[in-house]
Amino acid sequence: MDMNETPNEASVVAKLNPNHDTNSGLKPSIAKSPFDNEDGDADLILRTSDKVEFYVHKLFLRKASPIFADMFTVARSELSIHVDGPSQTPYLPIVEVEEPSFIIDSLLRIYYPVEEVGQTSLNRVVDVFQAALKYEMHKAATRMRKEFATYARTDALSVYAYACTLNLENEAKLGAEEWRKQCEPRFFFFSSSKFADCIAGKTYRHEMQDNTAGHLYRLIRFVKSGVYTPFCSPPPPLQESSTGCEASNIEDQSNIYPFTRFPNPDIIIRSIDNIDFPAHTSILTYASNSTSKILHLPKDQNPDGLQSVICVTEDSKTIATVLQLCYPFAQYEVSEDTCTVSHIAGVRKTAEKYGIVNAARLACDVMEDLIEKHAIQVYFAARRYGWEREAKLAEAQCWTLSDIEGPGAYVAEMEFVSADVYHHLLERWYEAKSLISTPSLSLSSSGAMKPRQKRRRR
Repeated sequence: MDMNETPNEASVVAKLNPNHDTNSGLKPSIAKSPFDNEDGDADLILRTSDKVEFYVHKLFLRKASPIFADMFTVARSELSIHVDGPSQTPYLPIVEVEEPSFIIDSLLRIYYPVEEVGQTSLNRVVDVFQAALKYEMHKAATRMRKEFATYARTDALSVYAYACTLNLENEAKLGAEEWRKQCEPRFFFFSSSKFADCIAGKTYRHEMQDNTAGHLYRLIRFVKSGVYTPFCSPPPPLQESSTGCEASNIEDQSNIYPFTRFPNPDIIIRSIDNIDFPAHTSILTYASNSTSKILHLPKDQNPDGLQSVICVTEDSKTIATVLQLCYPFAQYEVSEDTCTVSHIAGVRKTAEKYGIVNAARLACDVMEDLIEKHAIQVYFAARRYGWEREAKLAEAQCWTLSDIEGPGAYVAEMEFVSADVYHHLLERWYEAKSLISTPSLSLSSSGAMKPRQKRRRR
C-alpha cells in the first residue's frame, strides 16, 4: 500500500471492524492508511468521537505532542484493551479523544511521512488549529495558521471573526485590511439611513456571534477611518473586577457612612480585598424582605469573638455601596453625579445575587437616571445582565445620538457582550436616523416621538 496515498474527505474511514462494539451501538471503524496497522506494529489506538480508530506509533506521537507522549505512560490497566484488529494484534491500549476523525487525521498526517490533506473550508482549518493548540502540537498549529491566512482574500470577515476569537492579532489585522480593500469607495462617503447601504451594515457575518461588540466596533472604525488599534484586545487599562465591571482604585470604604455611625454591629461582611464592613443582620434582613442570601453564606468566627465574619467575592467599593443602600438615608449618597455606569451595574448585580431587593431597586433607579448622559454604556451593561427594561430605554435614547460608531462611542462594556448586540443597536440607530430630527427628543419603545422626561426617584 502506498504510504503517500492521500485520502479524500469521504474515505478517512476505510472499513468496519465487525468484532468490536461500543456502548452507543456504533461499531468502530478503522482509519485509512497509514493508520490501519497494516504492518501490525502500532503502539496505541486513538478512538475519535465518531468512533474511528487510528493505530498510531510512539515514535511519531512523542515528537508531535507532549500530551500524546503522556498517553504512553498511562498504565495499561487504566486503559481499555483492544483485542480485535486488522492484524489480530491483542492488548493495544485505547485512548478516546473528543475530536472527530477528520481533525485527528489532519493532525497526524503533518507528523507522519505521508502527504498532508488540505482542508476544504475555513471552518475546518479553525477546528484543526484549535485541536493543535489543545494537544500542544506546535508544528501543526503553525501549519494551520498559515493556511488560515490564505482565506483572507476570499472570506475576509470570517477570517477576522475567527482570528479575534482565537486571539490571532496578525490574522485579524490581515482580515480587516482585506475587507477594507474590498469595500466599495462609495460606501465611505455615502450618507444613507438604509442600514444595508452603510459600512456598519456590511461589516458583519454570523461567525461574529462569538466575538465581542468591541471586536466589531474596532473593525468598523478601522474600515471607515483606516486608524489601526489592536483588534483582539480591548484598549488598556481595562481590568474586570470580581463584580464583572471595570475595576476601580481600591480605597478603604469602611470609614464612610453608615459604617461609622450605627452602633452595635452584630456581623462583619468581608470583601474579596479584605476590607471589613460592620453590619446589622436586622437591617440586612429588612432590606432583603427577609430573604437575604448573604446572611446564609458560611460564617467564620472573628478572632475577637464578637461578631461572625461573612466573606464575599465582591470588591470593597461594590460591597460598600450595596450595604449603604440598605441603611436609612444612605441612598442619597448614591447618584448619577458620583457613580459610574459600570459601578452601579455591579452594585445592582451584586444586590440581586444576594437578594437585597431594596439595594437592587435603588441601583436600578440610579441606572435609569444615567441613561440620558450615558445611553450607550447603560445599553451594553443592561444587555449583558439581561435587564430588558433598561436596555430598551437606553436603546431609544441612543437613537438620538449623532454617532455610535466613531472614536467617542467606545465604552468598556462593549467587551462583555456579543457583537450581535452592537449589530442590533447599529441597525436600529440607522433606521431611527430617518425618523429623528431633533436630538432633544427620544423614541418610545413603540417608535413614537416623545421627549424623554427625567423620572423621579422612587
